[in-house]
Amino acid sequence: MTAEAYLTRRDAVVSATHGNRNVHSTGDGRTTFFSDLSLEEVTVRLHDCRAIEAHHMDRIYDTFNRYGFLVLEHALNSHRRQQFLSLTRLFGDPVIHNRSASDGIVTVAVANNNDGYLSASHEAHALHTDGTFQAVPPVVMGLQCERPALKGGLTALLSSKALFNWLRKIDPTALAALFEPDVLTVERDNQRHTRPVLHRIDNVIHMSFRDDSTVSFSSQIGVQRAIHLIRQYFLQAHNLKVFKLLSNQILLVDNSAILHGRTSFGKEEKRRLHRLNFDGSGLFSRRLVFGFTEF
Repeated sequence: MTAEAYLTRRDAVVSATHGNRNVHSTGDGRTTFFSDLSLEEVTVRLHDCRAIEAHHMDRIYDTFNRYGFLVLEHALNSHRRQQFLSLTRLFGDPVIHNRSASDGIVTVAVANNNDGYLSASHEAHALHTDGTFQAVPPVVMGLQCERPALKGGLTALLSSKALFNWLRKIDPTALAALFEPDVLTVERDNQRHTRPVLHRIDNVIHMSFRDDSTVSFSSQIGVQRAIHLIRQYFLQAHNLKVFKLLSNQILLVDNSAILHGRTSFGKEEKRRLHRLNFDGSGLFSRRLVFGFTEF
C-alpha cells in the first residue's frame, strides 16, 4: 500500500472521530532533548523523498511529534530540489521569502554581498526561530544540505520546552513577562513586527525568538531579566544538540518549538545548503504536532 493510500484511509478514520481535518494535534506529547540525544533516534533514512513508503511516513511523524525535529536522509543523489519540494504534501505550501526563488527555496551559501543576512555569511548564526519579522511565521523550517563545510558550520538545536521548564523553575516572574505583547521587535528590509516571545493558543505554547542586530527588546524589568536568563541558558553546552548536517540530509524543524542556529566556518569553505519553509497546510500535516504544553 502506498503512503498516500495508507494515510488517506487513516485520515478518514480520524476525521470521522474528530470531525475537523484542519485541526493540528497539540504538543502535549513533546519530549525535551539535550546534547546527549542520539542522532540515530531522530534520523529517518529512505531512498527518494518523492516516493515515501507508509512505514517511513509513520516514522517521520512519530519523530517530528516527539522531538520537534527530524533529519531525513535520502539515498538518491539526484533530483535534490524536486525531492525537497515534494515534502510540501507532508508539511504544507512553501513560504516565500524575499531572497527565495519562485518555488520558495533559498540557497544558503556565502555571498559577497549578503546585505546583512547571517545565513549568507560564514559567521555564527545565533539560536532563533524563522520569520520573527512576519505577522505569521513559517510553521516548519526545512534545511537541505548539498555540501557541508569541512570544518565548522555545525547545526545547533535547542528545545523551547526545556528552556520554558528551566525558566519556570529559576524565575517564574521573568517567564511570565515573555507573554507580554511587546517583548520583541524585529526590523529588517522594511519589515517590522512587534510580538511576544511566548504565546498560547488554547493550552499550547509557541515560541518566537531572535537576538541580533535586527532586534530590540522591551525595557520592562521582567523582560530584561528573562532575556538575560535565556542568554545564560544558551551558553550551556548541555542544552544544545550540535551536529553536522551531511549531504543528502534534510533537517525539518517545528519553528514554534525548536530554536536553530549555526556555528561559524571558514570563509573559503564551499558550504552550500538550501532552505525551504512550510506553512503547515500539507495534505497530511494535520498529523503533525506544533508547539508544546507546560507539563
